[in-house]
Amino acid sequence: MYSFPLDRLRAEVEWLARNRIEFVYMGDSNWGMLPQDREVADMLVEAKSRWGFPERVLANAPKNSSAKVFDLFDKLKTVGLQKSVTLSMQSWNPATLVSIKRSNIKSKTYEELQTLSKQREISTYSELILGLPGETLQSFCDGIDKCIDGGAHDGLLVYLCRVLPGSEMDADAYRELHGIETARLPIQANHGSLAAAAVGPPEYEETIVATKTMPHADWLEAQRIAWFVEVFFVLGIARLPLLWLRGQGVKVTEFARWAWREMSRLEGGGYGRPVYLQLHGEWRRLVGYLAAQSEGMSEVPNDGIRGLRLDAFGDIRWPIEEASWLALMLRKDEMYAELLALIEAFCDARGLNKYAVGVSVRENMARIKHWNDGVSPSDPAEFAKTVLWHGRRGGSMLRPEVKP
Repeated sequence: MYSFPLDRLRAEVEWLARNRIEFVYMGDSNWGMLPQDREVADMLVEAKSRWGFPERVLANAPKNSSAKVFDLFDKLKTVGLQKSVTLSMQSWNPATLVSIKRSNIKSKTYEELQTLSKQREISTYSELILGLPGETLQSFCDGIDKCIDGGAHDGLLVYLCRVLPGSEMDADAYRELHGIETARLPIQANHGSLAAAAVGPPEYEETIVATKTMPHADWLEAQRIAWFVEVFFVLGIARLPLLWLRGQGVKVTEFARWAWREMSRLEGGGYGRPVYLQLHGEWRRLVGYLAAQSEGMSEVPNDGIRGLRLDAFGDIRWPIEEASWLALMLRKDEMYAELLALIEAFCDARGLNKYAVGVSVRENMARIKHWNDGVSPSDPAEFAKTVLWHGRRGGSMLRPEVKP
């Protein structure tokens, strides 16, 4: 394992601070393992205290994090630097882990670390990769639910599996063994400027879109489910009612799949059904987004899979789930009325108490962060940047519950 000299690291930290670099992503994939990482934490704290920069730091903690690693993030938290601790899983499916030669932490350890993070008031996020060999649609959904049941409420990210040139996954024999199908997709440079993206040719990466165990149709459905979970659970729009449903034995992905079927039935404007205009609008946006991935691959415009721009929130390319969140929150009251009707329809279909779930929907609406809540930044563009973009992996999108 190679590490840079401390003098070099100290000079780099000072340069970042003096040049007012707001956000720093640390490339070390196991930050906290080496003794010198404690000194690096001290450098960052000193720089923030002296110059006010960087404002936030994102570091990747070791897979098998411990209380000692959390001590480092505790230190960053004292000056508001800490963004979040990674508890990366990639997949919960045993067959997939064998295929990619990875060993995960045990479920019990994962839950213990989530508990420790809450005790220390340090946010965490987990990562799953869609398209890994051996994964099925059901095992992917099971993995999402295991993360949620284990405590990954504020941070769960799903990435598409990319094939790196020269890697084992790139070998012809490996591709044939696992039935790997790929597409050449534009690189998603999220949170960049659309104007800047127009300069120079686009860049691409080879992305897995089907395997022997996950046909392309299942891959698309998995993306739809991941989008729903990120928008409505992780980003908080409907987390409280979804947790209430979980207490009634309904998994988050189970409700997500039901909601998608309901949106699909509404496509023709079925007679006698409530028309969820806001929710259905975002459903249509995602359908178009996924169609672009499946068909236009190299011909997708800048407002397609390379990022989504919303006029109210500046010249920023938003990932699809964040774009949907922002668009829905533009008409918050109408959206929550639709959401309540949708969840009540589910409760009617399952024989659940829709009046009880209505309480959680109203509480969720009161606690969700918004540029008009009197606490968060009131400018929509500033709110989107500081609370959603910068804050997504650094804390909940729900304000704490106010005790009477």
